[in-house]
Amino acid sequence: MALTKTYTKSPCALDSLIQAIQQDAAITVALDLTTTSLLGNQLTVGFKADLSDWSEVDALVTAHDGVALPQNSTQVVTGTVTVTTTKDSDGTDLTRQKITALGWTIQDHYFEFKLGTLASTGLYSKKADGTAFGFCTMKFYRDVAGVETLITGNDAADQSYLTTNAIRTDVIWEMTNDLDIISGYMAFAAAITVDVRFWVVVVPDLPEIYGGSKELVTGGRNLRFMEPCVPFVIEGRTVKHLVYGGTYHTNKIKLTYRHPAGFNDAISMSIGLYKA
Repeated sequence: MALTKTYTKSPCALDSLIQAIQQDAAITVALDLTTTSLLGNQLTVGFKADLSDWSEVDALVTAHDGVALPQNSTQVVTGTVTVTTTKDSDGTDLTRQKITALGWTIQDHYFEFKLGTLASTGLYSKKADGTAFGFCTMKFYRDVAGVETLITGNDAADQSYLTTNAIRTDVIWEMTNDLDIISGYMAFAAAITVDVRFWVVVVPDLPEIYGGSKELVTGGRNLRFMEPCVPFVIEGRTVKHLVYGGTYHTNKIKLTYRHPAGFNDAISMSIGLYKA
């Protein structure tokens, strides 16, 4: 005779199994069912009194198809019933909302760069094996009669020219696969005593009217008022799915920094994401 018995059962829906046991007239102490718990595929059934013959319960467990009761059905439960689906090592119940696609993994994607400095010397973005990701490009702008103008041609490859003239640095990051973005972090090492303002725009090649050019950091946040080595964090509190597309570049992120000519401090960036 025993009060409880443990089965290996999967799949198992406790609500419909409890109802089946309590409605079975052959189980004379069914209304004294006190415990049903499920930990992984280990199902435990317990009664208030000893059950000398478990054959009927065995048959119900074997026949149970794992299908739960309909959402709006009424389940009559008498006694104290403990329903447990998943527990941690402390025995605490766990619940989880689905965050990302099956099989995707979290990644902290880091890169750093120097403002007004050629990517060949100022950009660092590498895999663990030392090879470059190739996701980042940089563009520089100069002031022409009060208008920001893209620096092109030989001037764009001349560090001396950039040091003298670059007053805006754009860093474009575009991962060549779909991703779920979670957050972004930015930091710098030394105190900044001049106005250096930045913006973050996603899908910059597509006009806002078509769903692009969304400013995640806007207004021109000034690094002058931020502490060195203290990350600025933007956290969406849930993921945003960005699909890679070679035509509209729908997972491209553009970081824009407006700074004095000759300013070449290093900036570190980290993008939290899930990817296949």
